[in-house]
Amino acid sequence: TGPKGVIKDWQRYKQFESEKRESDEREKLELMKKLSITCRSHLEEELAKKAANQSSGGDNEDEFGDDMNDPFLKEYMIKRMKEMMEQIDSDGKERPVFGKLLVLNSGAEFLEAIDKEMKFVTIICHIFTNNIQECIDMNGCLDCLAKQYANVKFCAIEASIAGMSKHFSKSGVPALLVYKAGNLLANFVRLGDEFSDRFFAVDVERFLVESVAVVLLIHGVLNESLIPNIITTRTSRIREGAIDNEDDDSD
Repeated sequence: TGPKGVIKDWQRYKQFESEKRESDEREKLELMKKLSITCRSHLEEELAKKAANQSSGGDNEDEFGDDMNDPFLKEYMIKRMKEMMEQIDSDGKERPVFGKLLVLNSGAEFLEAIDKEMKFVTIICHIFTNNIQECIDMNGCLDCLAKQYANVKFCAIEASIAGMSKHFSKSGVPALLVYKAGNLLANFVRLGDEFSDRFFAVDVERFLVESVAVVLLIHGVLNESLIPNIITTRTSRIREGAIDNEDDDSD
């Protein structure tokens, strides 16, 4: 190969290198969009508290708390969760069956798992860090739940692979992201604070029964007739708080 050939080879190499860099940057941007760990779930929590404080029926909140500790109600909510997941509109299409926790090994796999899934499928993705006990427990719990809720897509991806910061990889996990139709509906971070030192599938299931149901209601994915009144009442409070918050922001 003469000098001209070497130059052409070098130019071709630099072109490929540039194209790969652009491709990597595009993938990173897509990941950032999909993994935008906002304060939405925490905001909803604060709005719920705000609405509860503004409500004159303060005693009702205590009544709600007592109801939520009722074993019969919890069992009922779990059954209704299964029913409503089956009743989510699928446009007459056959619902896919997953039945296990899907571990994603790259950012590209994550994007594909979210963007290329059927729009009516609810996706719950766990952002985890190896060697953190809460994350290990969460993966075990989600694998169990994936067998019970076979039409829900349960995924897990390591925080470093997802491009999370070192701080988040240490302090923000375990985190659960809820997607539908390619959109991030909710996120729940630092879930180790939500549970005790050791938790089990039934604990995560009960958390998701209430939290995810409320989120899907807010986004109009579920019909209010499908779930217990206690959840729809809390959702109404969140909605009212959100409206008040938007009015405050517009001033």
